[in-house]
Amino acid sequence: MAKGSVDVKIPRKWIVAVVLTLVMAMSPWVTAPLYVYAAPAVQNEPVAGYEPVHFNDMNYDYSQDLHTIEDVVAAFTALTSQNKATLKDDHLVRELFENLRIVEREYERVNQVSGIISYIDHTDESAKTVEQDSLEALQQIEEMWDDIHNWLVDTELSLLLEEFGVKAPEEQDLERRVFNQQVNDLLNQYNMALNADYSREFDGENYSIDELEGLYFSDENPEAGEVLLEAFRSKNAMTGPIFVDLVNIRNDYAKKQGYEHYLALLFDDGTKDFQVEDLLKVADYTKEHLLDFREVLLEAIYVENERLSQAEVPMPQGNYLEWAEQTVAGTFLEHAFRVLMEKELLIIPEVESGSYSAFVTVVLEYNTPLMVMRDTGDLFNDYNTFLHELGHFAEVLVVCEKRHNEAFPEGSKSLEIVETHSTSNQYIAASRFEDLFEDNANYFRLKTTFAAIDFFYILAPQTEFLFNVYTTEDLTLEKVNQISYQVRESYPFFLLMQGVEEDYYWVEMTQDFESPLYSTAYGVSSLASFDMFDETVPIEKRYEQFENLINHTRYGKFRESLITSGYTDIFAPEALEPQFQKMYDFYQTTLEKIEESKEKMEASAMSVEIHWESCPVDQGHCEYEMCADTGK
Repeated sequence: MAKGSVDVKIPRKWIVAVVLTLVMAMSPWVTAPLYVYAAPAVQNEPVAGYEPVHFNDMNYDYSQDLHTIEDVVAAFTALTSQNKATLKDDHLVRELFENLRIVEREYERVNQVSGIISYIDHTDESAKTVEQDSLEALQQIEEMWDDIHNWLVDTELSLLLEEFGVKAPEEQDLERRVFNQQVNDLLNQYNMALNADYSREFDGENYSIDELEGLYFSDENPEAGEVLLEAFRSKNAMTGPIFVDLVNIRNDYAKKQGYEHYLALLFDDGTKDFQVEDLLKVADYTKEHLLDFREVLLEAIYVENERLSQAEVPMPQGNYLEWAEQTVAGTFLEHAFRVLMEKELLIIPEVESGSYSAFVTVVLEYNTPLMVMRDTGDLFNDYNTFLHELGHFAEVLVVCEKRHNEAFPEGSKSLEIVETHSTSNQYIAASRFEDLFEDNANYFRLKTTFAAIDFFYILAPQTEFLFNVYTTEDLTLEKVNQISYQVRESYPFFLLMQGVEEDYYWVEMTQDFESPLYSTAYGVSSLASFDMFDETVPIEKRYEQFENLINHTRYGKFRESLITSGYTDIFAPEALEPQFQKMYDFYQTTLEKIEESKEKMEASAMSVEIHWESCPVDQGHCEYEMCADTGK
């Protein structure tokens, strides 16, 4: 980041730039265009005998050593062609079961690995092909287990079904599979439509929608606006009907399961102990209180940046990993940092990918966490991203250690808790900025505050929009466009086209197409992490709370996990305002620190001037040559 620059951007689209963090489950890694961050060797004792596997020992070629599903299909066909009433020998059935399990595990491994690689490198077409082929094979295997059950259920060998854990396909499971297939088909159609070419010719040149937006909104070119509107409507007409079908199919399925709408079903997943109505309360608070504060905070960032620039205070230089190491020194996170560095589990792709910043994953076959992170060249941004991911890495490392030493139950976890691990690490670090960044500390504290509230400018409009869409009867594309316009118009930071009372940019909400309200989890976790901003609590105590959360919440409900770990139950009655107050207090403390910094700089400048004037002069020069520079 250049000295004197302000890199806070006003969000223009529904999904603004946030750190995309995926905590994913996968099996062996693959050979890919990556390099590993080589850190100096550090001393690290393994915890309770657990030793993660070095990255260089994880390479796995997903194109070899894969049993073909055709072999198992042939064996199954041969077996089922026999008269099951006369089938007595369980050897053939056992062999079929065992081979089917092996092939299933291999395809799961291949699907996970190829999925990660295609995610890292969008140009790797072979990985995309393998991912799709293995997904189809897994669907075929799932159907085969059902066929096996139905074939054996009335035979003398039916006990083998129980032994191998083969259960009868329940009607509800079959409905779910049909529903999932419908959703997947629509999502595939959406992705194809989204990635089509919507560029338009303007002024003799071809422009993408993003480029036309720049001409219209930034350059205020009304002719470009007409072309942009045509491109918007074309994209909306291609993608919008798919979304409407998706909402209707989801709502129909939810109503069959006894829910009022799909969002209600979504919140009844065993990990959420709050409702969409709780998110709407946060959205209301955001509109009432945070819109004005947003402008105040942006102004404060600008003013502080200008002050530092005029005082010629240089931006910090160095290595963001060294900053992070100093930040976590003496805390429970130091262990996670050392494991990450010693085992070279930080992977930095050489091939840039436009859709992610960083993520943490678990290589299940080796019971080892990995961090993948692309440097942006902005030291403070990379430092923050690394701290975010280190929060994830620390929690996953705890799980891997426990899994090594004891039976650890599998299950699901709340995304809101997952992200609280990472945002907690970012916000508590801000209390250590003075030791790291000296004169720049308050500027970075302000930027951290803005990053913390920026999530609510995603949560609020997204929640309003999706709730209105999923609860509207007889939904049409026109209604969706109008709902989007009405919501966006109520937030001053969205740019809308003049004279058009519809909005078309909602079709870019890729995350919320696939999983409605996915992006709101970041706002919820940010709110929970405001506990780490509370500087009335000693930092050691806050790190203790954070460690409790890391150790407790692998598979737990969100509010339950917060309460058990000593965090605030943010959705308790009357809890919202006091929780936001912690962020406001942190901001106010930062302003006070800025005033102290100003006074110190002014006093220093006066000291230099006074000492210069009082310097003994001998033959036209100061006999104390350094006094003008140091004030001594």
